[in-house]
Amino acid sequence: MRRKWIIFPKIFSIFCEKEDMKNCRLARTHLYVSVFILICSLCPKDNTWGAVPPPPANQFIGMVDSLFQNPIEAECRACHDSGLPDRHHLLYGMIIPDPTSAPFGTPGSPYGCSSCHAEDISSGSIVFRVERDCLACHLYIPEYRLGSVHHVTEAAAERHCSNCHGSVVQDFDDDHYIPDYDISDITPDPDCKTWDGPICVSGGCTVCHAEDLTAVPVINANNDLHHSVRISCLTCHQMHGNIRDCESCHGPDSLHNIQADSDNPANIGIIIPGQEDLGWGHIGNSWDCFGCHESFNGASVSGNSGMFSASSTPQTGATIPYMYGMNTFSVTAGKDTVLHINGSGFINETGGVTYLSDVVVENGVDTLTLERASITVNSIEVTVPSTLPVGLYDIRIRKDDKLSNKDIVAVIPEVRITDVSCNRKKGVLTVSGSGFGEKPVGTGAYINMQIDGQTADIISWADTLIKAPVSGCRGDATVTVNALMGSATSGGGGKPEKPCNAKKCN
Repeated sequence: MRRKWIIFPKIFSIFCEKEDMKNCRLARTHLYVSVFILICSLCPKDNTWGAVPPPPANQFIGMVDSLFQNPIEAECRACHDSGLPDRHHLLYGMIIPDPTSAPFGTPGSPYGCSSCHAEDISSGSIVFRVERDCLACHLYIPEYRLGSVHHVTEAAAERHCSNCHGSVVQDFDDDHYIPDYDISDITPDPDCKTWDGPICVSGGCTVCHAEDLTAVPVINANNDLHHSVRISCLTCHQMHGNIRDCESCHGPDSLHNIQADSDNPANIGIIIPGQEDLGWGHIGNSWDCFGCHESFNGASVSGNSGMFSASSTPQTGATIPYMYGMNTFSVTAGKDTVLHINGSGFINETGGVTYLSDVVVENGVDTLTLERASITVNSIEVTVPSTLPVGLYDIRIRKDDKLSNKDIVAVIPEVRITDVSCNRKKGVLTVSGSGFGEKPVGTGAYINMQIDGQTADIISWADTLIKAPVSGCRGDATVTVNALMGSATSGGGGKPEKPCNAKKCN
């Protein structure tokens, strides 16, 4: 039976219970934010962006087969959703790179509020504007090699695809295995070998990765996808290349480890190459092998190949994990934080060996493996330790030598009030604490201190100390500090219950 599946973007990541997996397989794609938010129990079978068996291939693992030229902001947020303000604000004080997406920033100078936020002086004072449209800064500039979104990044220009996509694709200069024997009848074709009218039935990528112009978003043909990444044609091939050119990025080590957990009742909850239902990856079933390696000894598209067995695929070991989303992309330093990560392929068994995934974070200098609390084939729970310093960290799933796609988690400073005192004679309220950061001119609508809900004037503002003028010292007043990275209110949690009392009021 041809089964169709709904695909959810990360912005609507949902954690399905195991009993729901048969009716609702989560995967990730770019959908308009305006689509209806569906929960697992309501996944309609006729609302599709992929099929089992393909074509078109479901997007359980790897890059979506869709072009995003001239994207709209909602499409950006389908993948780049949570924690964005914190990620951007942690850049404050860092050196602006060249090229940069900061519309008002100068490469080589430190990031400031005005690097990204325009100033509005129509009221007679400086007010920073807050723009929520990603494309106001992250421009799509087709003619530029660097400085635009997606495949004109430095990593893409250098053909280091794994920087973003993980082990599902390889880097051209990583010395991965590429067959050097002559191309034969069973060598995959970059397109297709056997056609049934307009339909590719065997021998190439198009068997599963075929275009579907009726899908939303559109599933594009392979040649359109590869020719529209805005890098040089010669990046991939010399004139009319063959499969060996493709293998400079899509070698056997990656292709033979792409597999999702299927609905096969014999092994629900673990990926076992050769024992999965057909159409869920590259090595689940001998039917999957036949799609690429057209056999000449009796195989058919509806049956197993007499030449290939998915359970003994060369180079198969740990299959490639892939992340769809997390419960949060911002954590607070000084506090243990539990991360729930959902995705695909976190557990597999090959040759009697069970491979389990870990979660790693790195900042370009240090790499830390997070403590794993629980794991299933589609979810992992880990703890981000309170000792992790403030900063931006790449986060990935690692299974043996295979890495997932990359996301970013922001570790932000805790905004904390430790003491509130009031000098009645001087009419000054002093708030001590940490994580207050700076308060640049024009940020009063967002960065401020409130006393009983009323925004106070500021005498001075530093990371650990704020002073404000007051007309009196009320012992029952509530003080709230709204800082760049968060807010804190006096009272409770070990903080002073009152901003001023008989002992502290002079």
